[in-house]
Amino acid sequence: MQIRTRLTLQFFGIVAGILLCSLLAVYSVSSRYRADAFYIRLKEKAITYSNIKLDESKKDSNLIVIINRAKKDAIYKEYVILFDSLGGEVYPNKELVPFEKPPWLELIQQQKWIPRIIEEGEKKFNVGEYEIYGLLYRDKECNDVYVTIAGAVDLFGRGEIRNLRNTLILVFFIVIFASSILGWLFAGKALHPILTVIHEVNTISPAKLSQRLGEPENKDEIYHLINTFNNLLSRIENAFKIQKTFVANASHELKNMLTVITSQLEVSEMKERSVEEYQKTIHSIFEDIKNLNEVSNRLLELAKISGENSSVPFTPIRIDEVVWQARADVLRRNDKYRVKVDFGDFPEDSADDGLTISGNEALLKTAFLNLMENACKFSSAHDVSVKIYQKEKLTFVDFTDTGSGIPEKDLPYIFEPFYRSSNTRTTKGHGIGLSLVAAIVKLHNATIEVKSKLYQGSTFKITFKRN
Repeated sequence: MQIRTRLTLQFFGIVAGILLCSLLAVYSVSSRYRADAFYIRLKEKAITYSNIKLDESKKDSNLIVIINRAKKDAIYKEYVILFDSLGGEVYPNKELVPFEKPPWLELIQQQKWIPRIIEEGEKKFNVGEYEIYGLLYRDKECNDVYVTIAGAVDLFGRGEIRNLRNTLILVFFIVIFASSILGWLFAGKALHPILTVIHEVNTISPAKLSQRLGEPENKDEIYHLINTFNNLLSRIENAFKIQKTFVANASHELKNMLTVITSQLEVSEMKERSVEEYQKTIHSIFEDIKNLNEVSNRLLELAKISGENSSVPFTPIRIDEVVWQARADVLRRNDKYRVKVDFGDFPEDSADDGLTISGNEALLKTAFLNLMENACKFSSAHDVSVKIYQKEKLTFVDFTDTGSGIPEKDLPYIFEPFYRSSNTRTTKGHGIGLSLVAAIVKLHNATIEVKSKLYQGSTFKITFKRN
């Protein structure tokens, strides 16, 4: 079911429910008001009849007839009767009864109405179309107890209630029909911006990732939805660019190495050479294969940890131990490199020593190793200073060198795969190390910052958050 249809049905249901409850309340209140008003008229009839029967009949019965005939508020099928406390009819006078005896008169004794009226003082009854009111009356002179019962049919009132019911039913269906049409139009107007967004999104293809959705003037939910789409498109566009650059650079690097190896083998096949020349060629090819293997391994590591669902096991590790392990590997690989490790102030008596974090030891060792080797490689003295210190719930590891520095224009791009700064072109490298470091740091929910000055050196600061 489409959203427009669902919204229309929901709007229809809400309107129908509210309207039905309102109309039922109007009908119920009107019916109750009619019944109460009619019982008041019956009560007045009963009081008047009791007064006439018990007071005026003793003086002049002809006066009673005249008063009764002069009354203009006669009710359809009205009948009033007076009983004593034993249930006997008092002062019968047929001229006071303009209609024939009603069927409910026979039920008076059967249903024991009179004792109930004497007990409660007054009572209301319904028999078919008749509405009946019973009233207890006390004679002031002789203190006798009487019961007056008045019954009639509210022909006019019930007719008005029927007309009201029919009118309310008609109004209900008219409003429901109108609300269904208005709900459909309202839902269409409310969803129009979303349909526009869908149409614009459908026009965006991989070749048009730079295209963006038009943002409305009002900063409502649609604006936030479009803004979210545009941010998503920006991330996708950036990911495509990185992937495209990565594939192009990786292909170029691997192709160059394979070309060099192939060229050396082809040259060796052209003519007979001495053993020393063959050994020299083999050694050169071996070095190229080592470089090719190193690039392949780093590309695999980078692809492994850059995935959205990369599952790398984390355990509690000490940063200082990883730094010492990376330092040992750097010195073993090149005995000309120098790595100095410095510690800041750490609390001696504390459960949190500031050095333990949750991470992957092998990956952090790779990141520290890359930063140390880069610093030594691009430093004239081939040395690097590593400083470990803490502040509140943060632990910092700084790698500082005294090399040639990084140009300011290159700083935003140094963590991209295969990107190399303009002043490092002459130094051997592949441009993968720093991108691998950035991926490892991000995986550990840490951050890395770079501060560099030309001809003075650079500092790479990694910030770890401790639990």
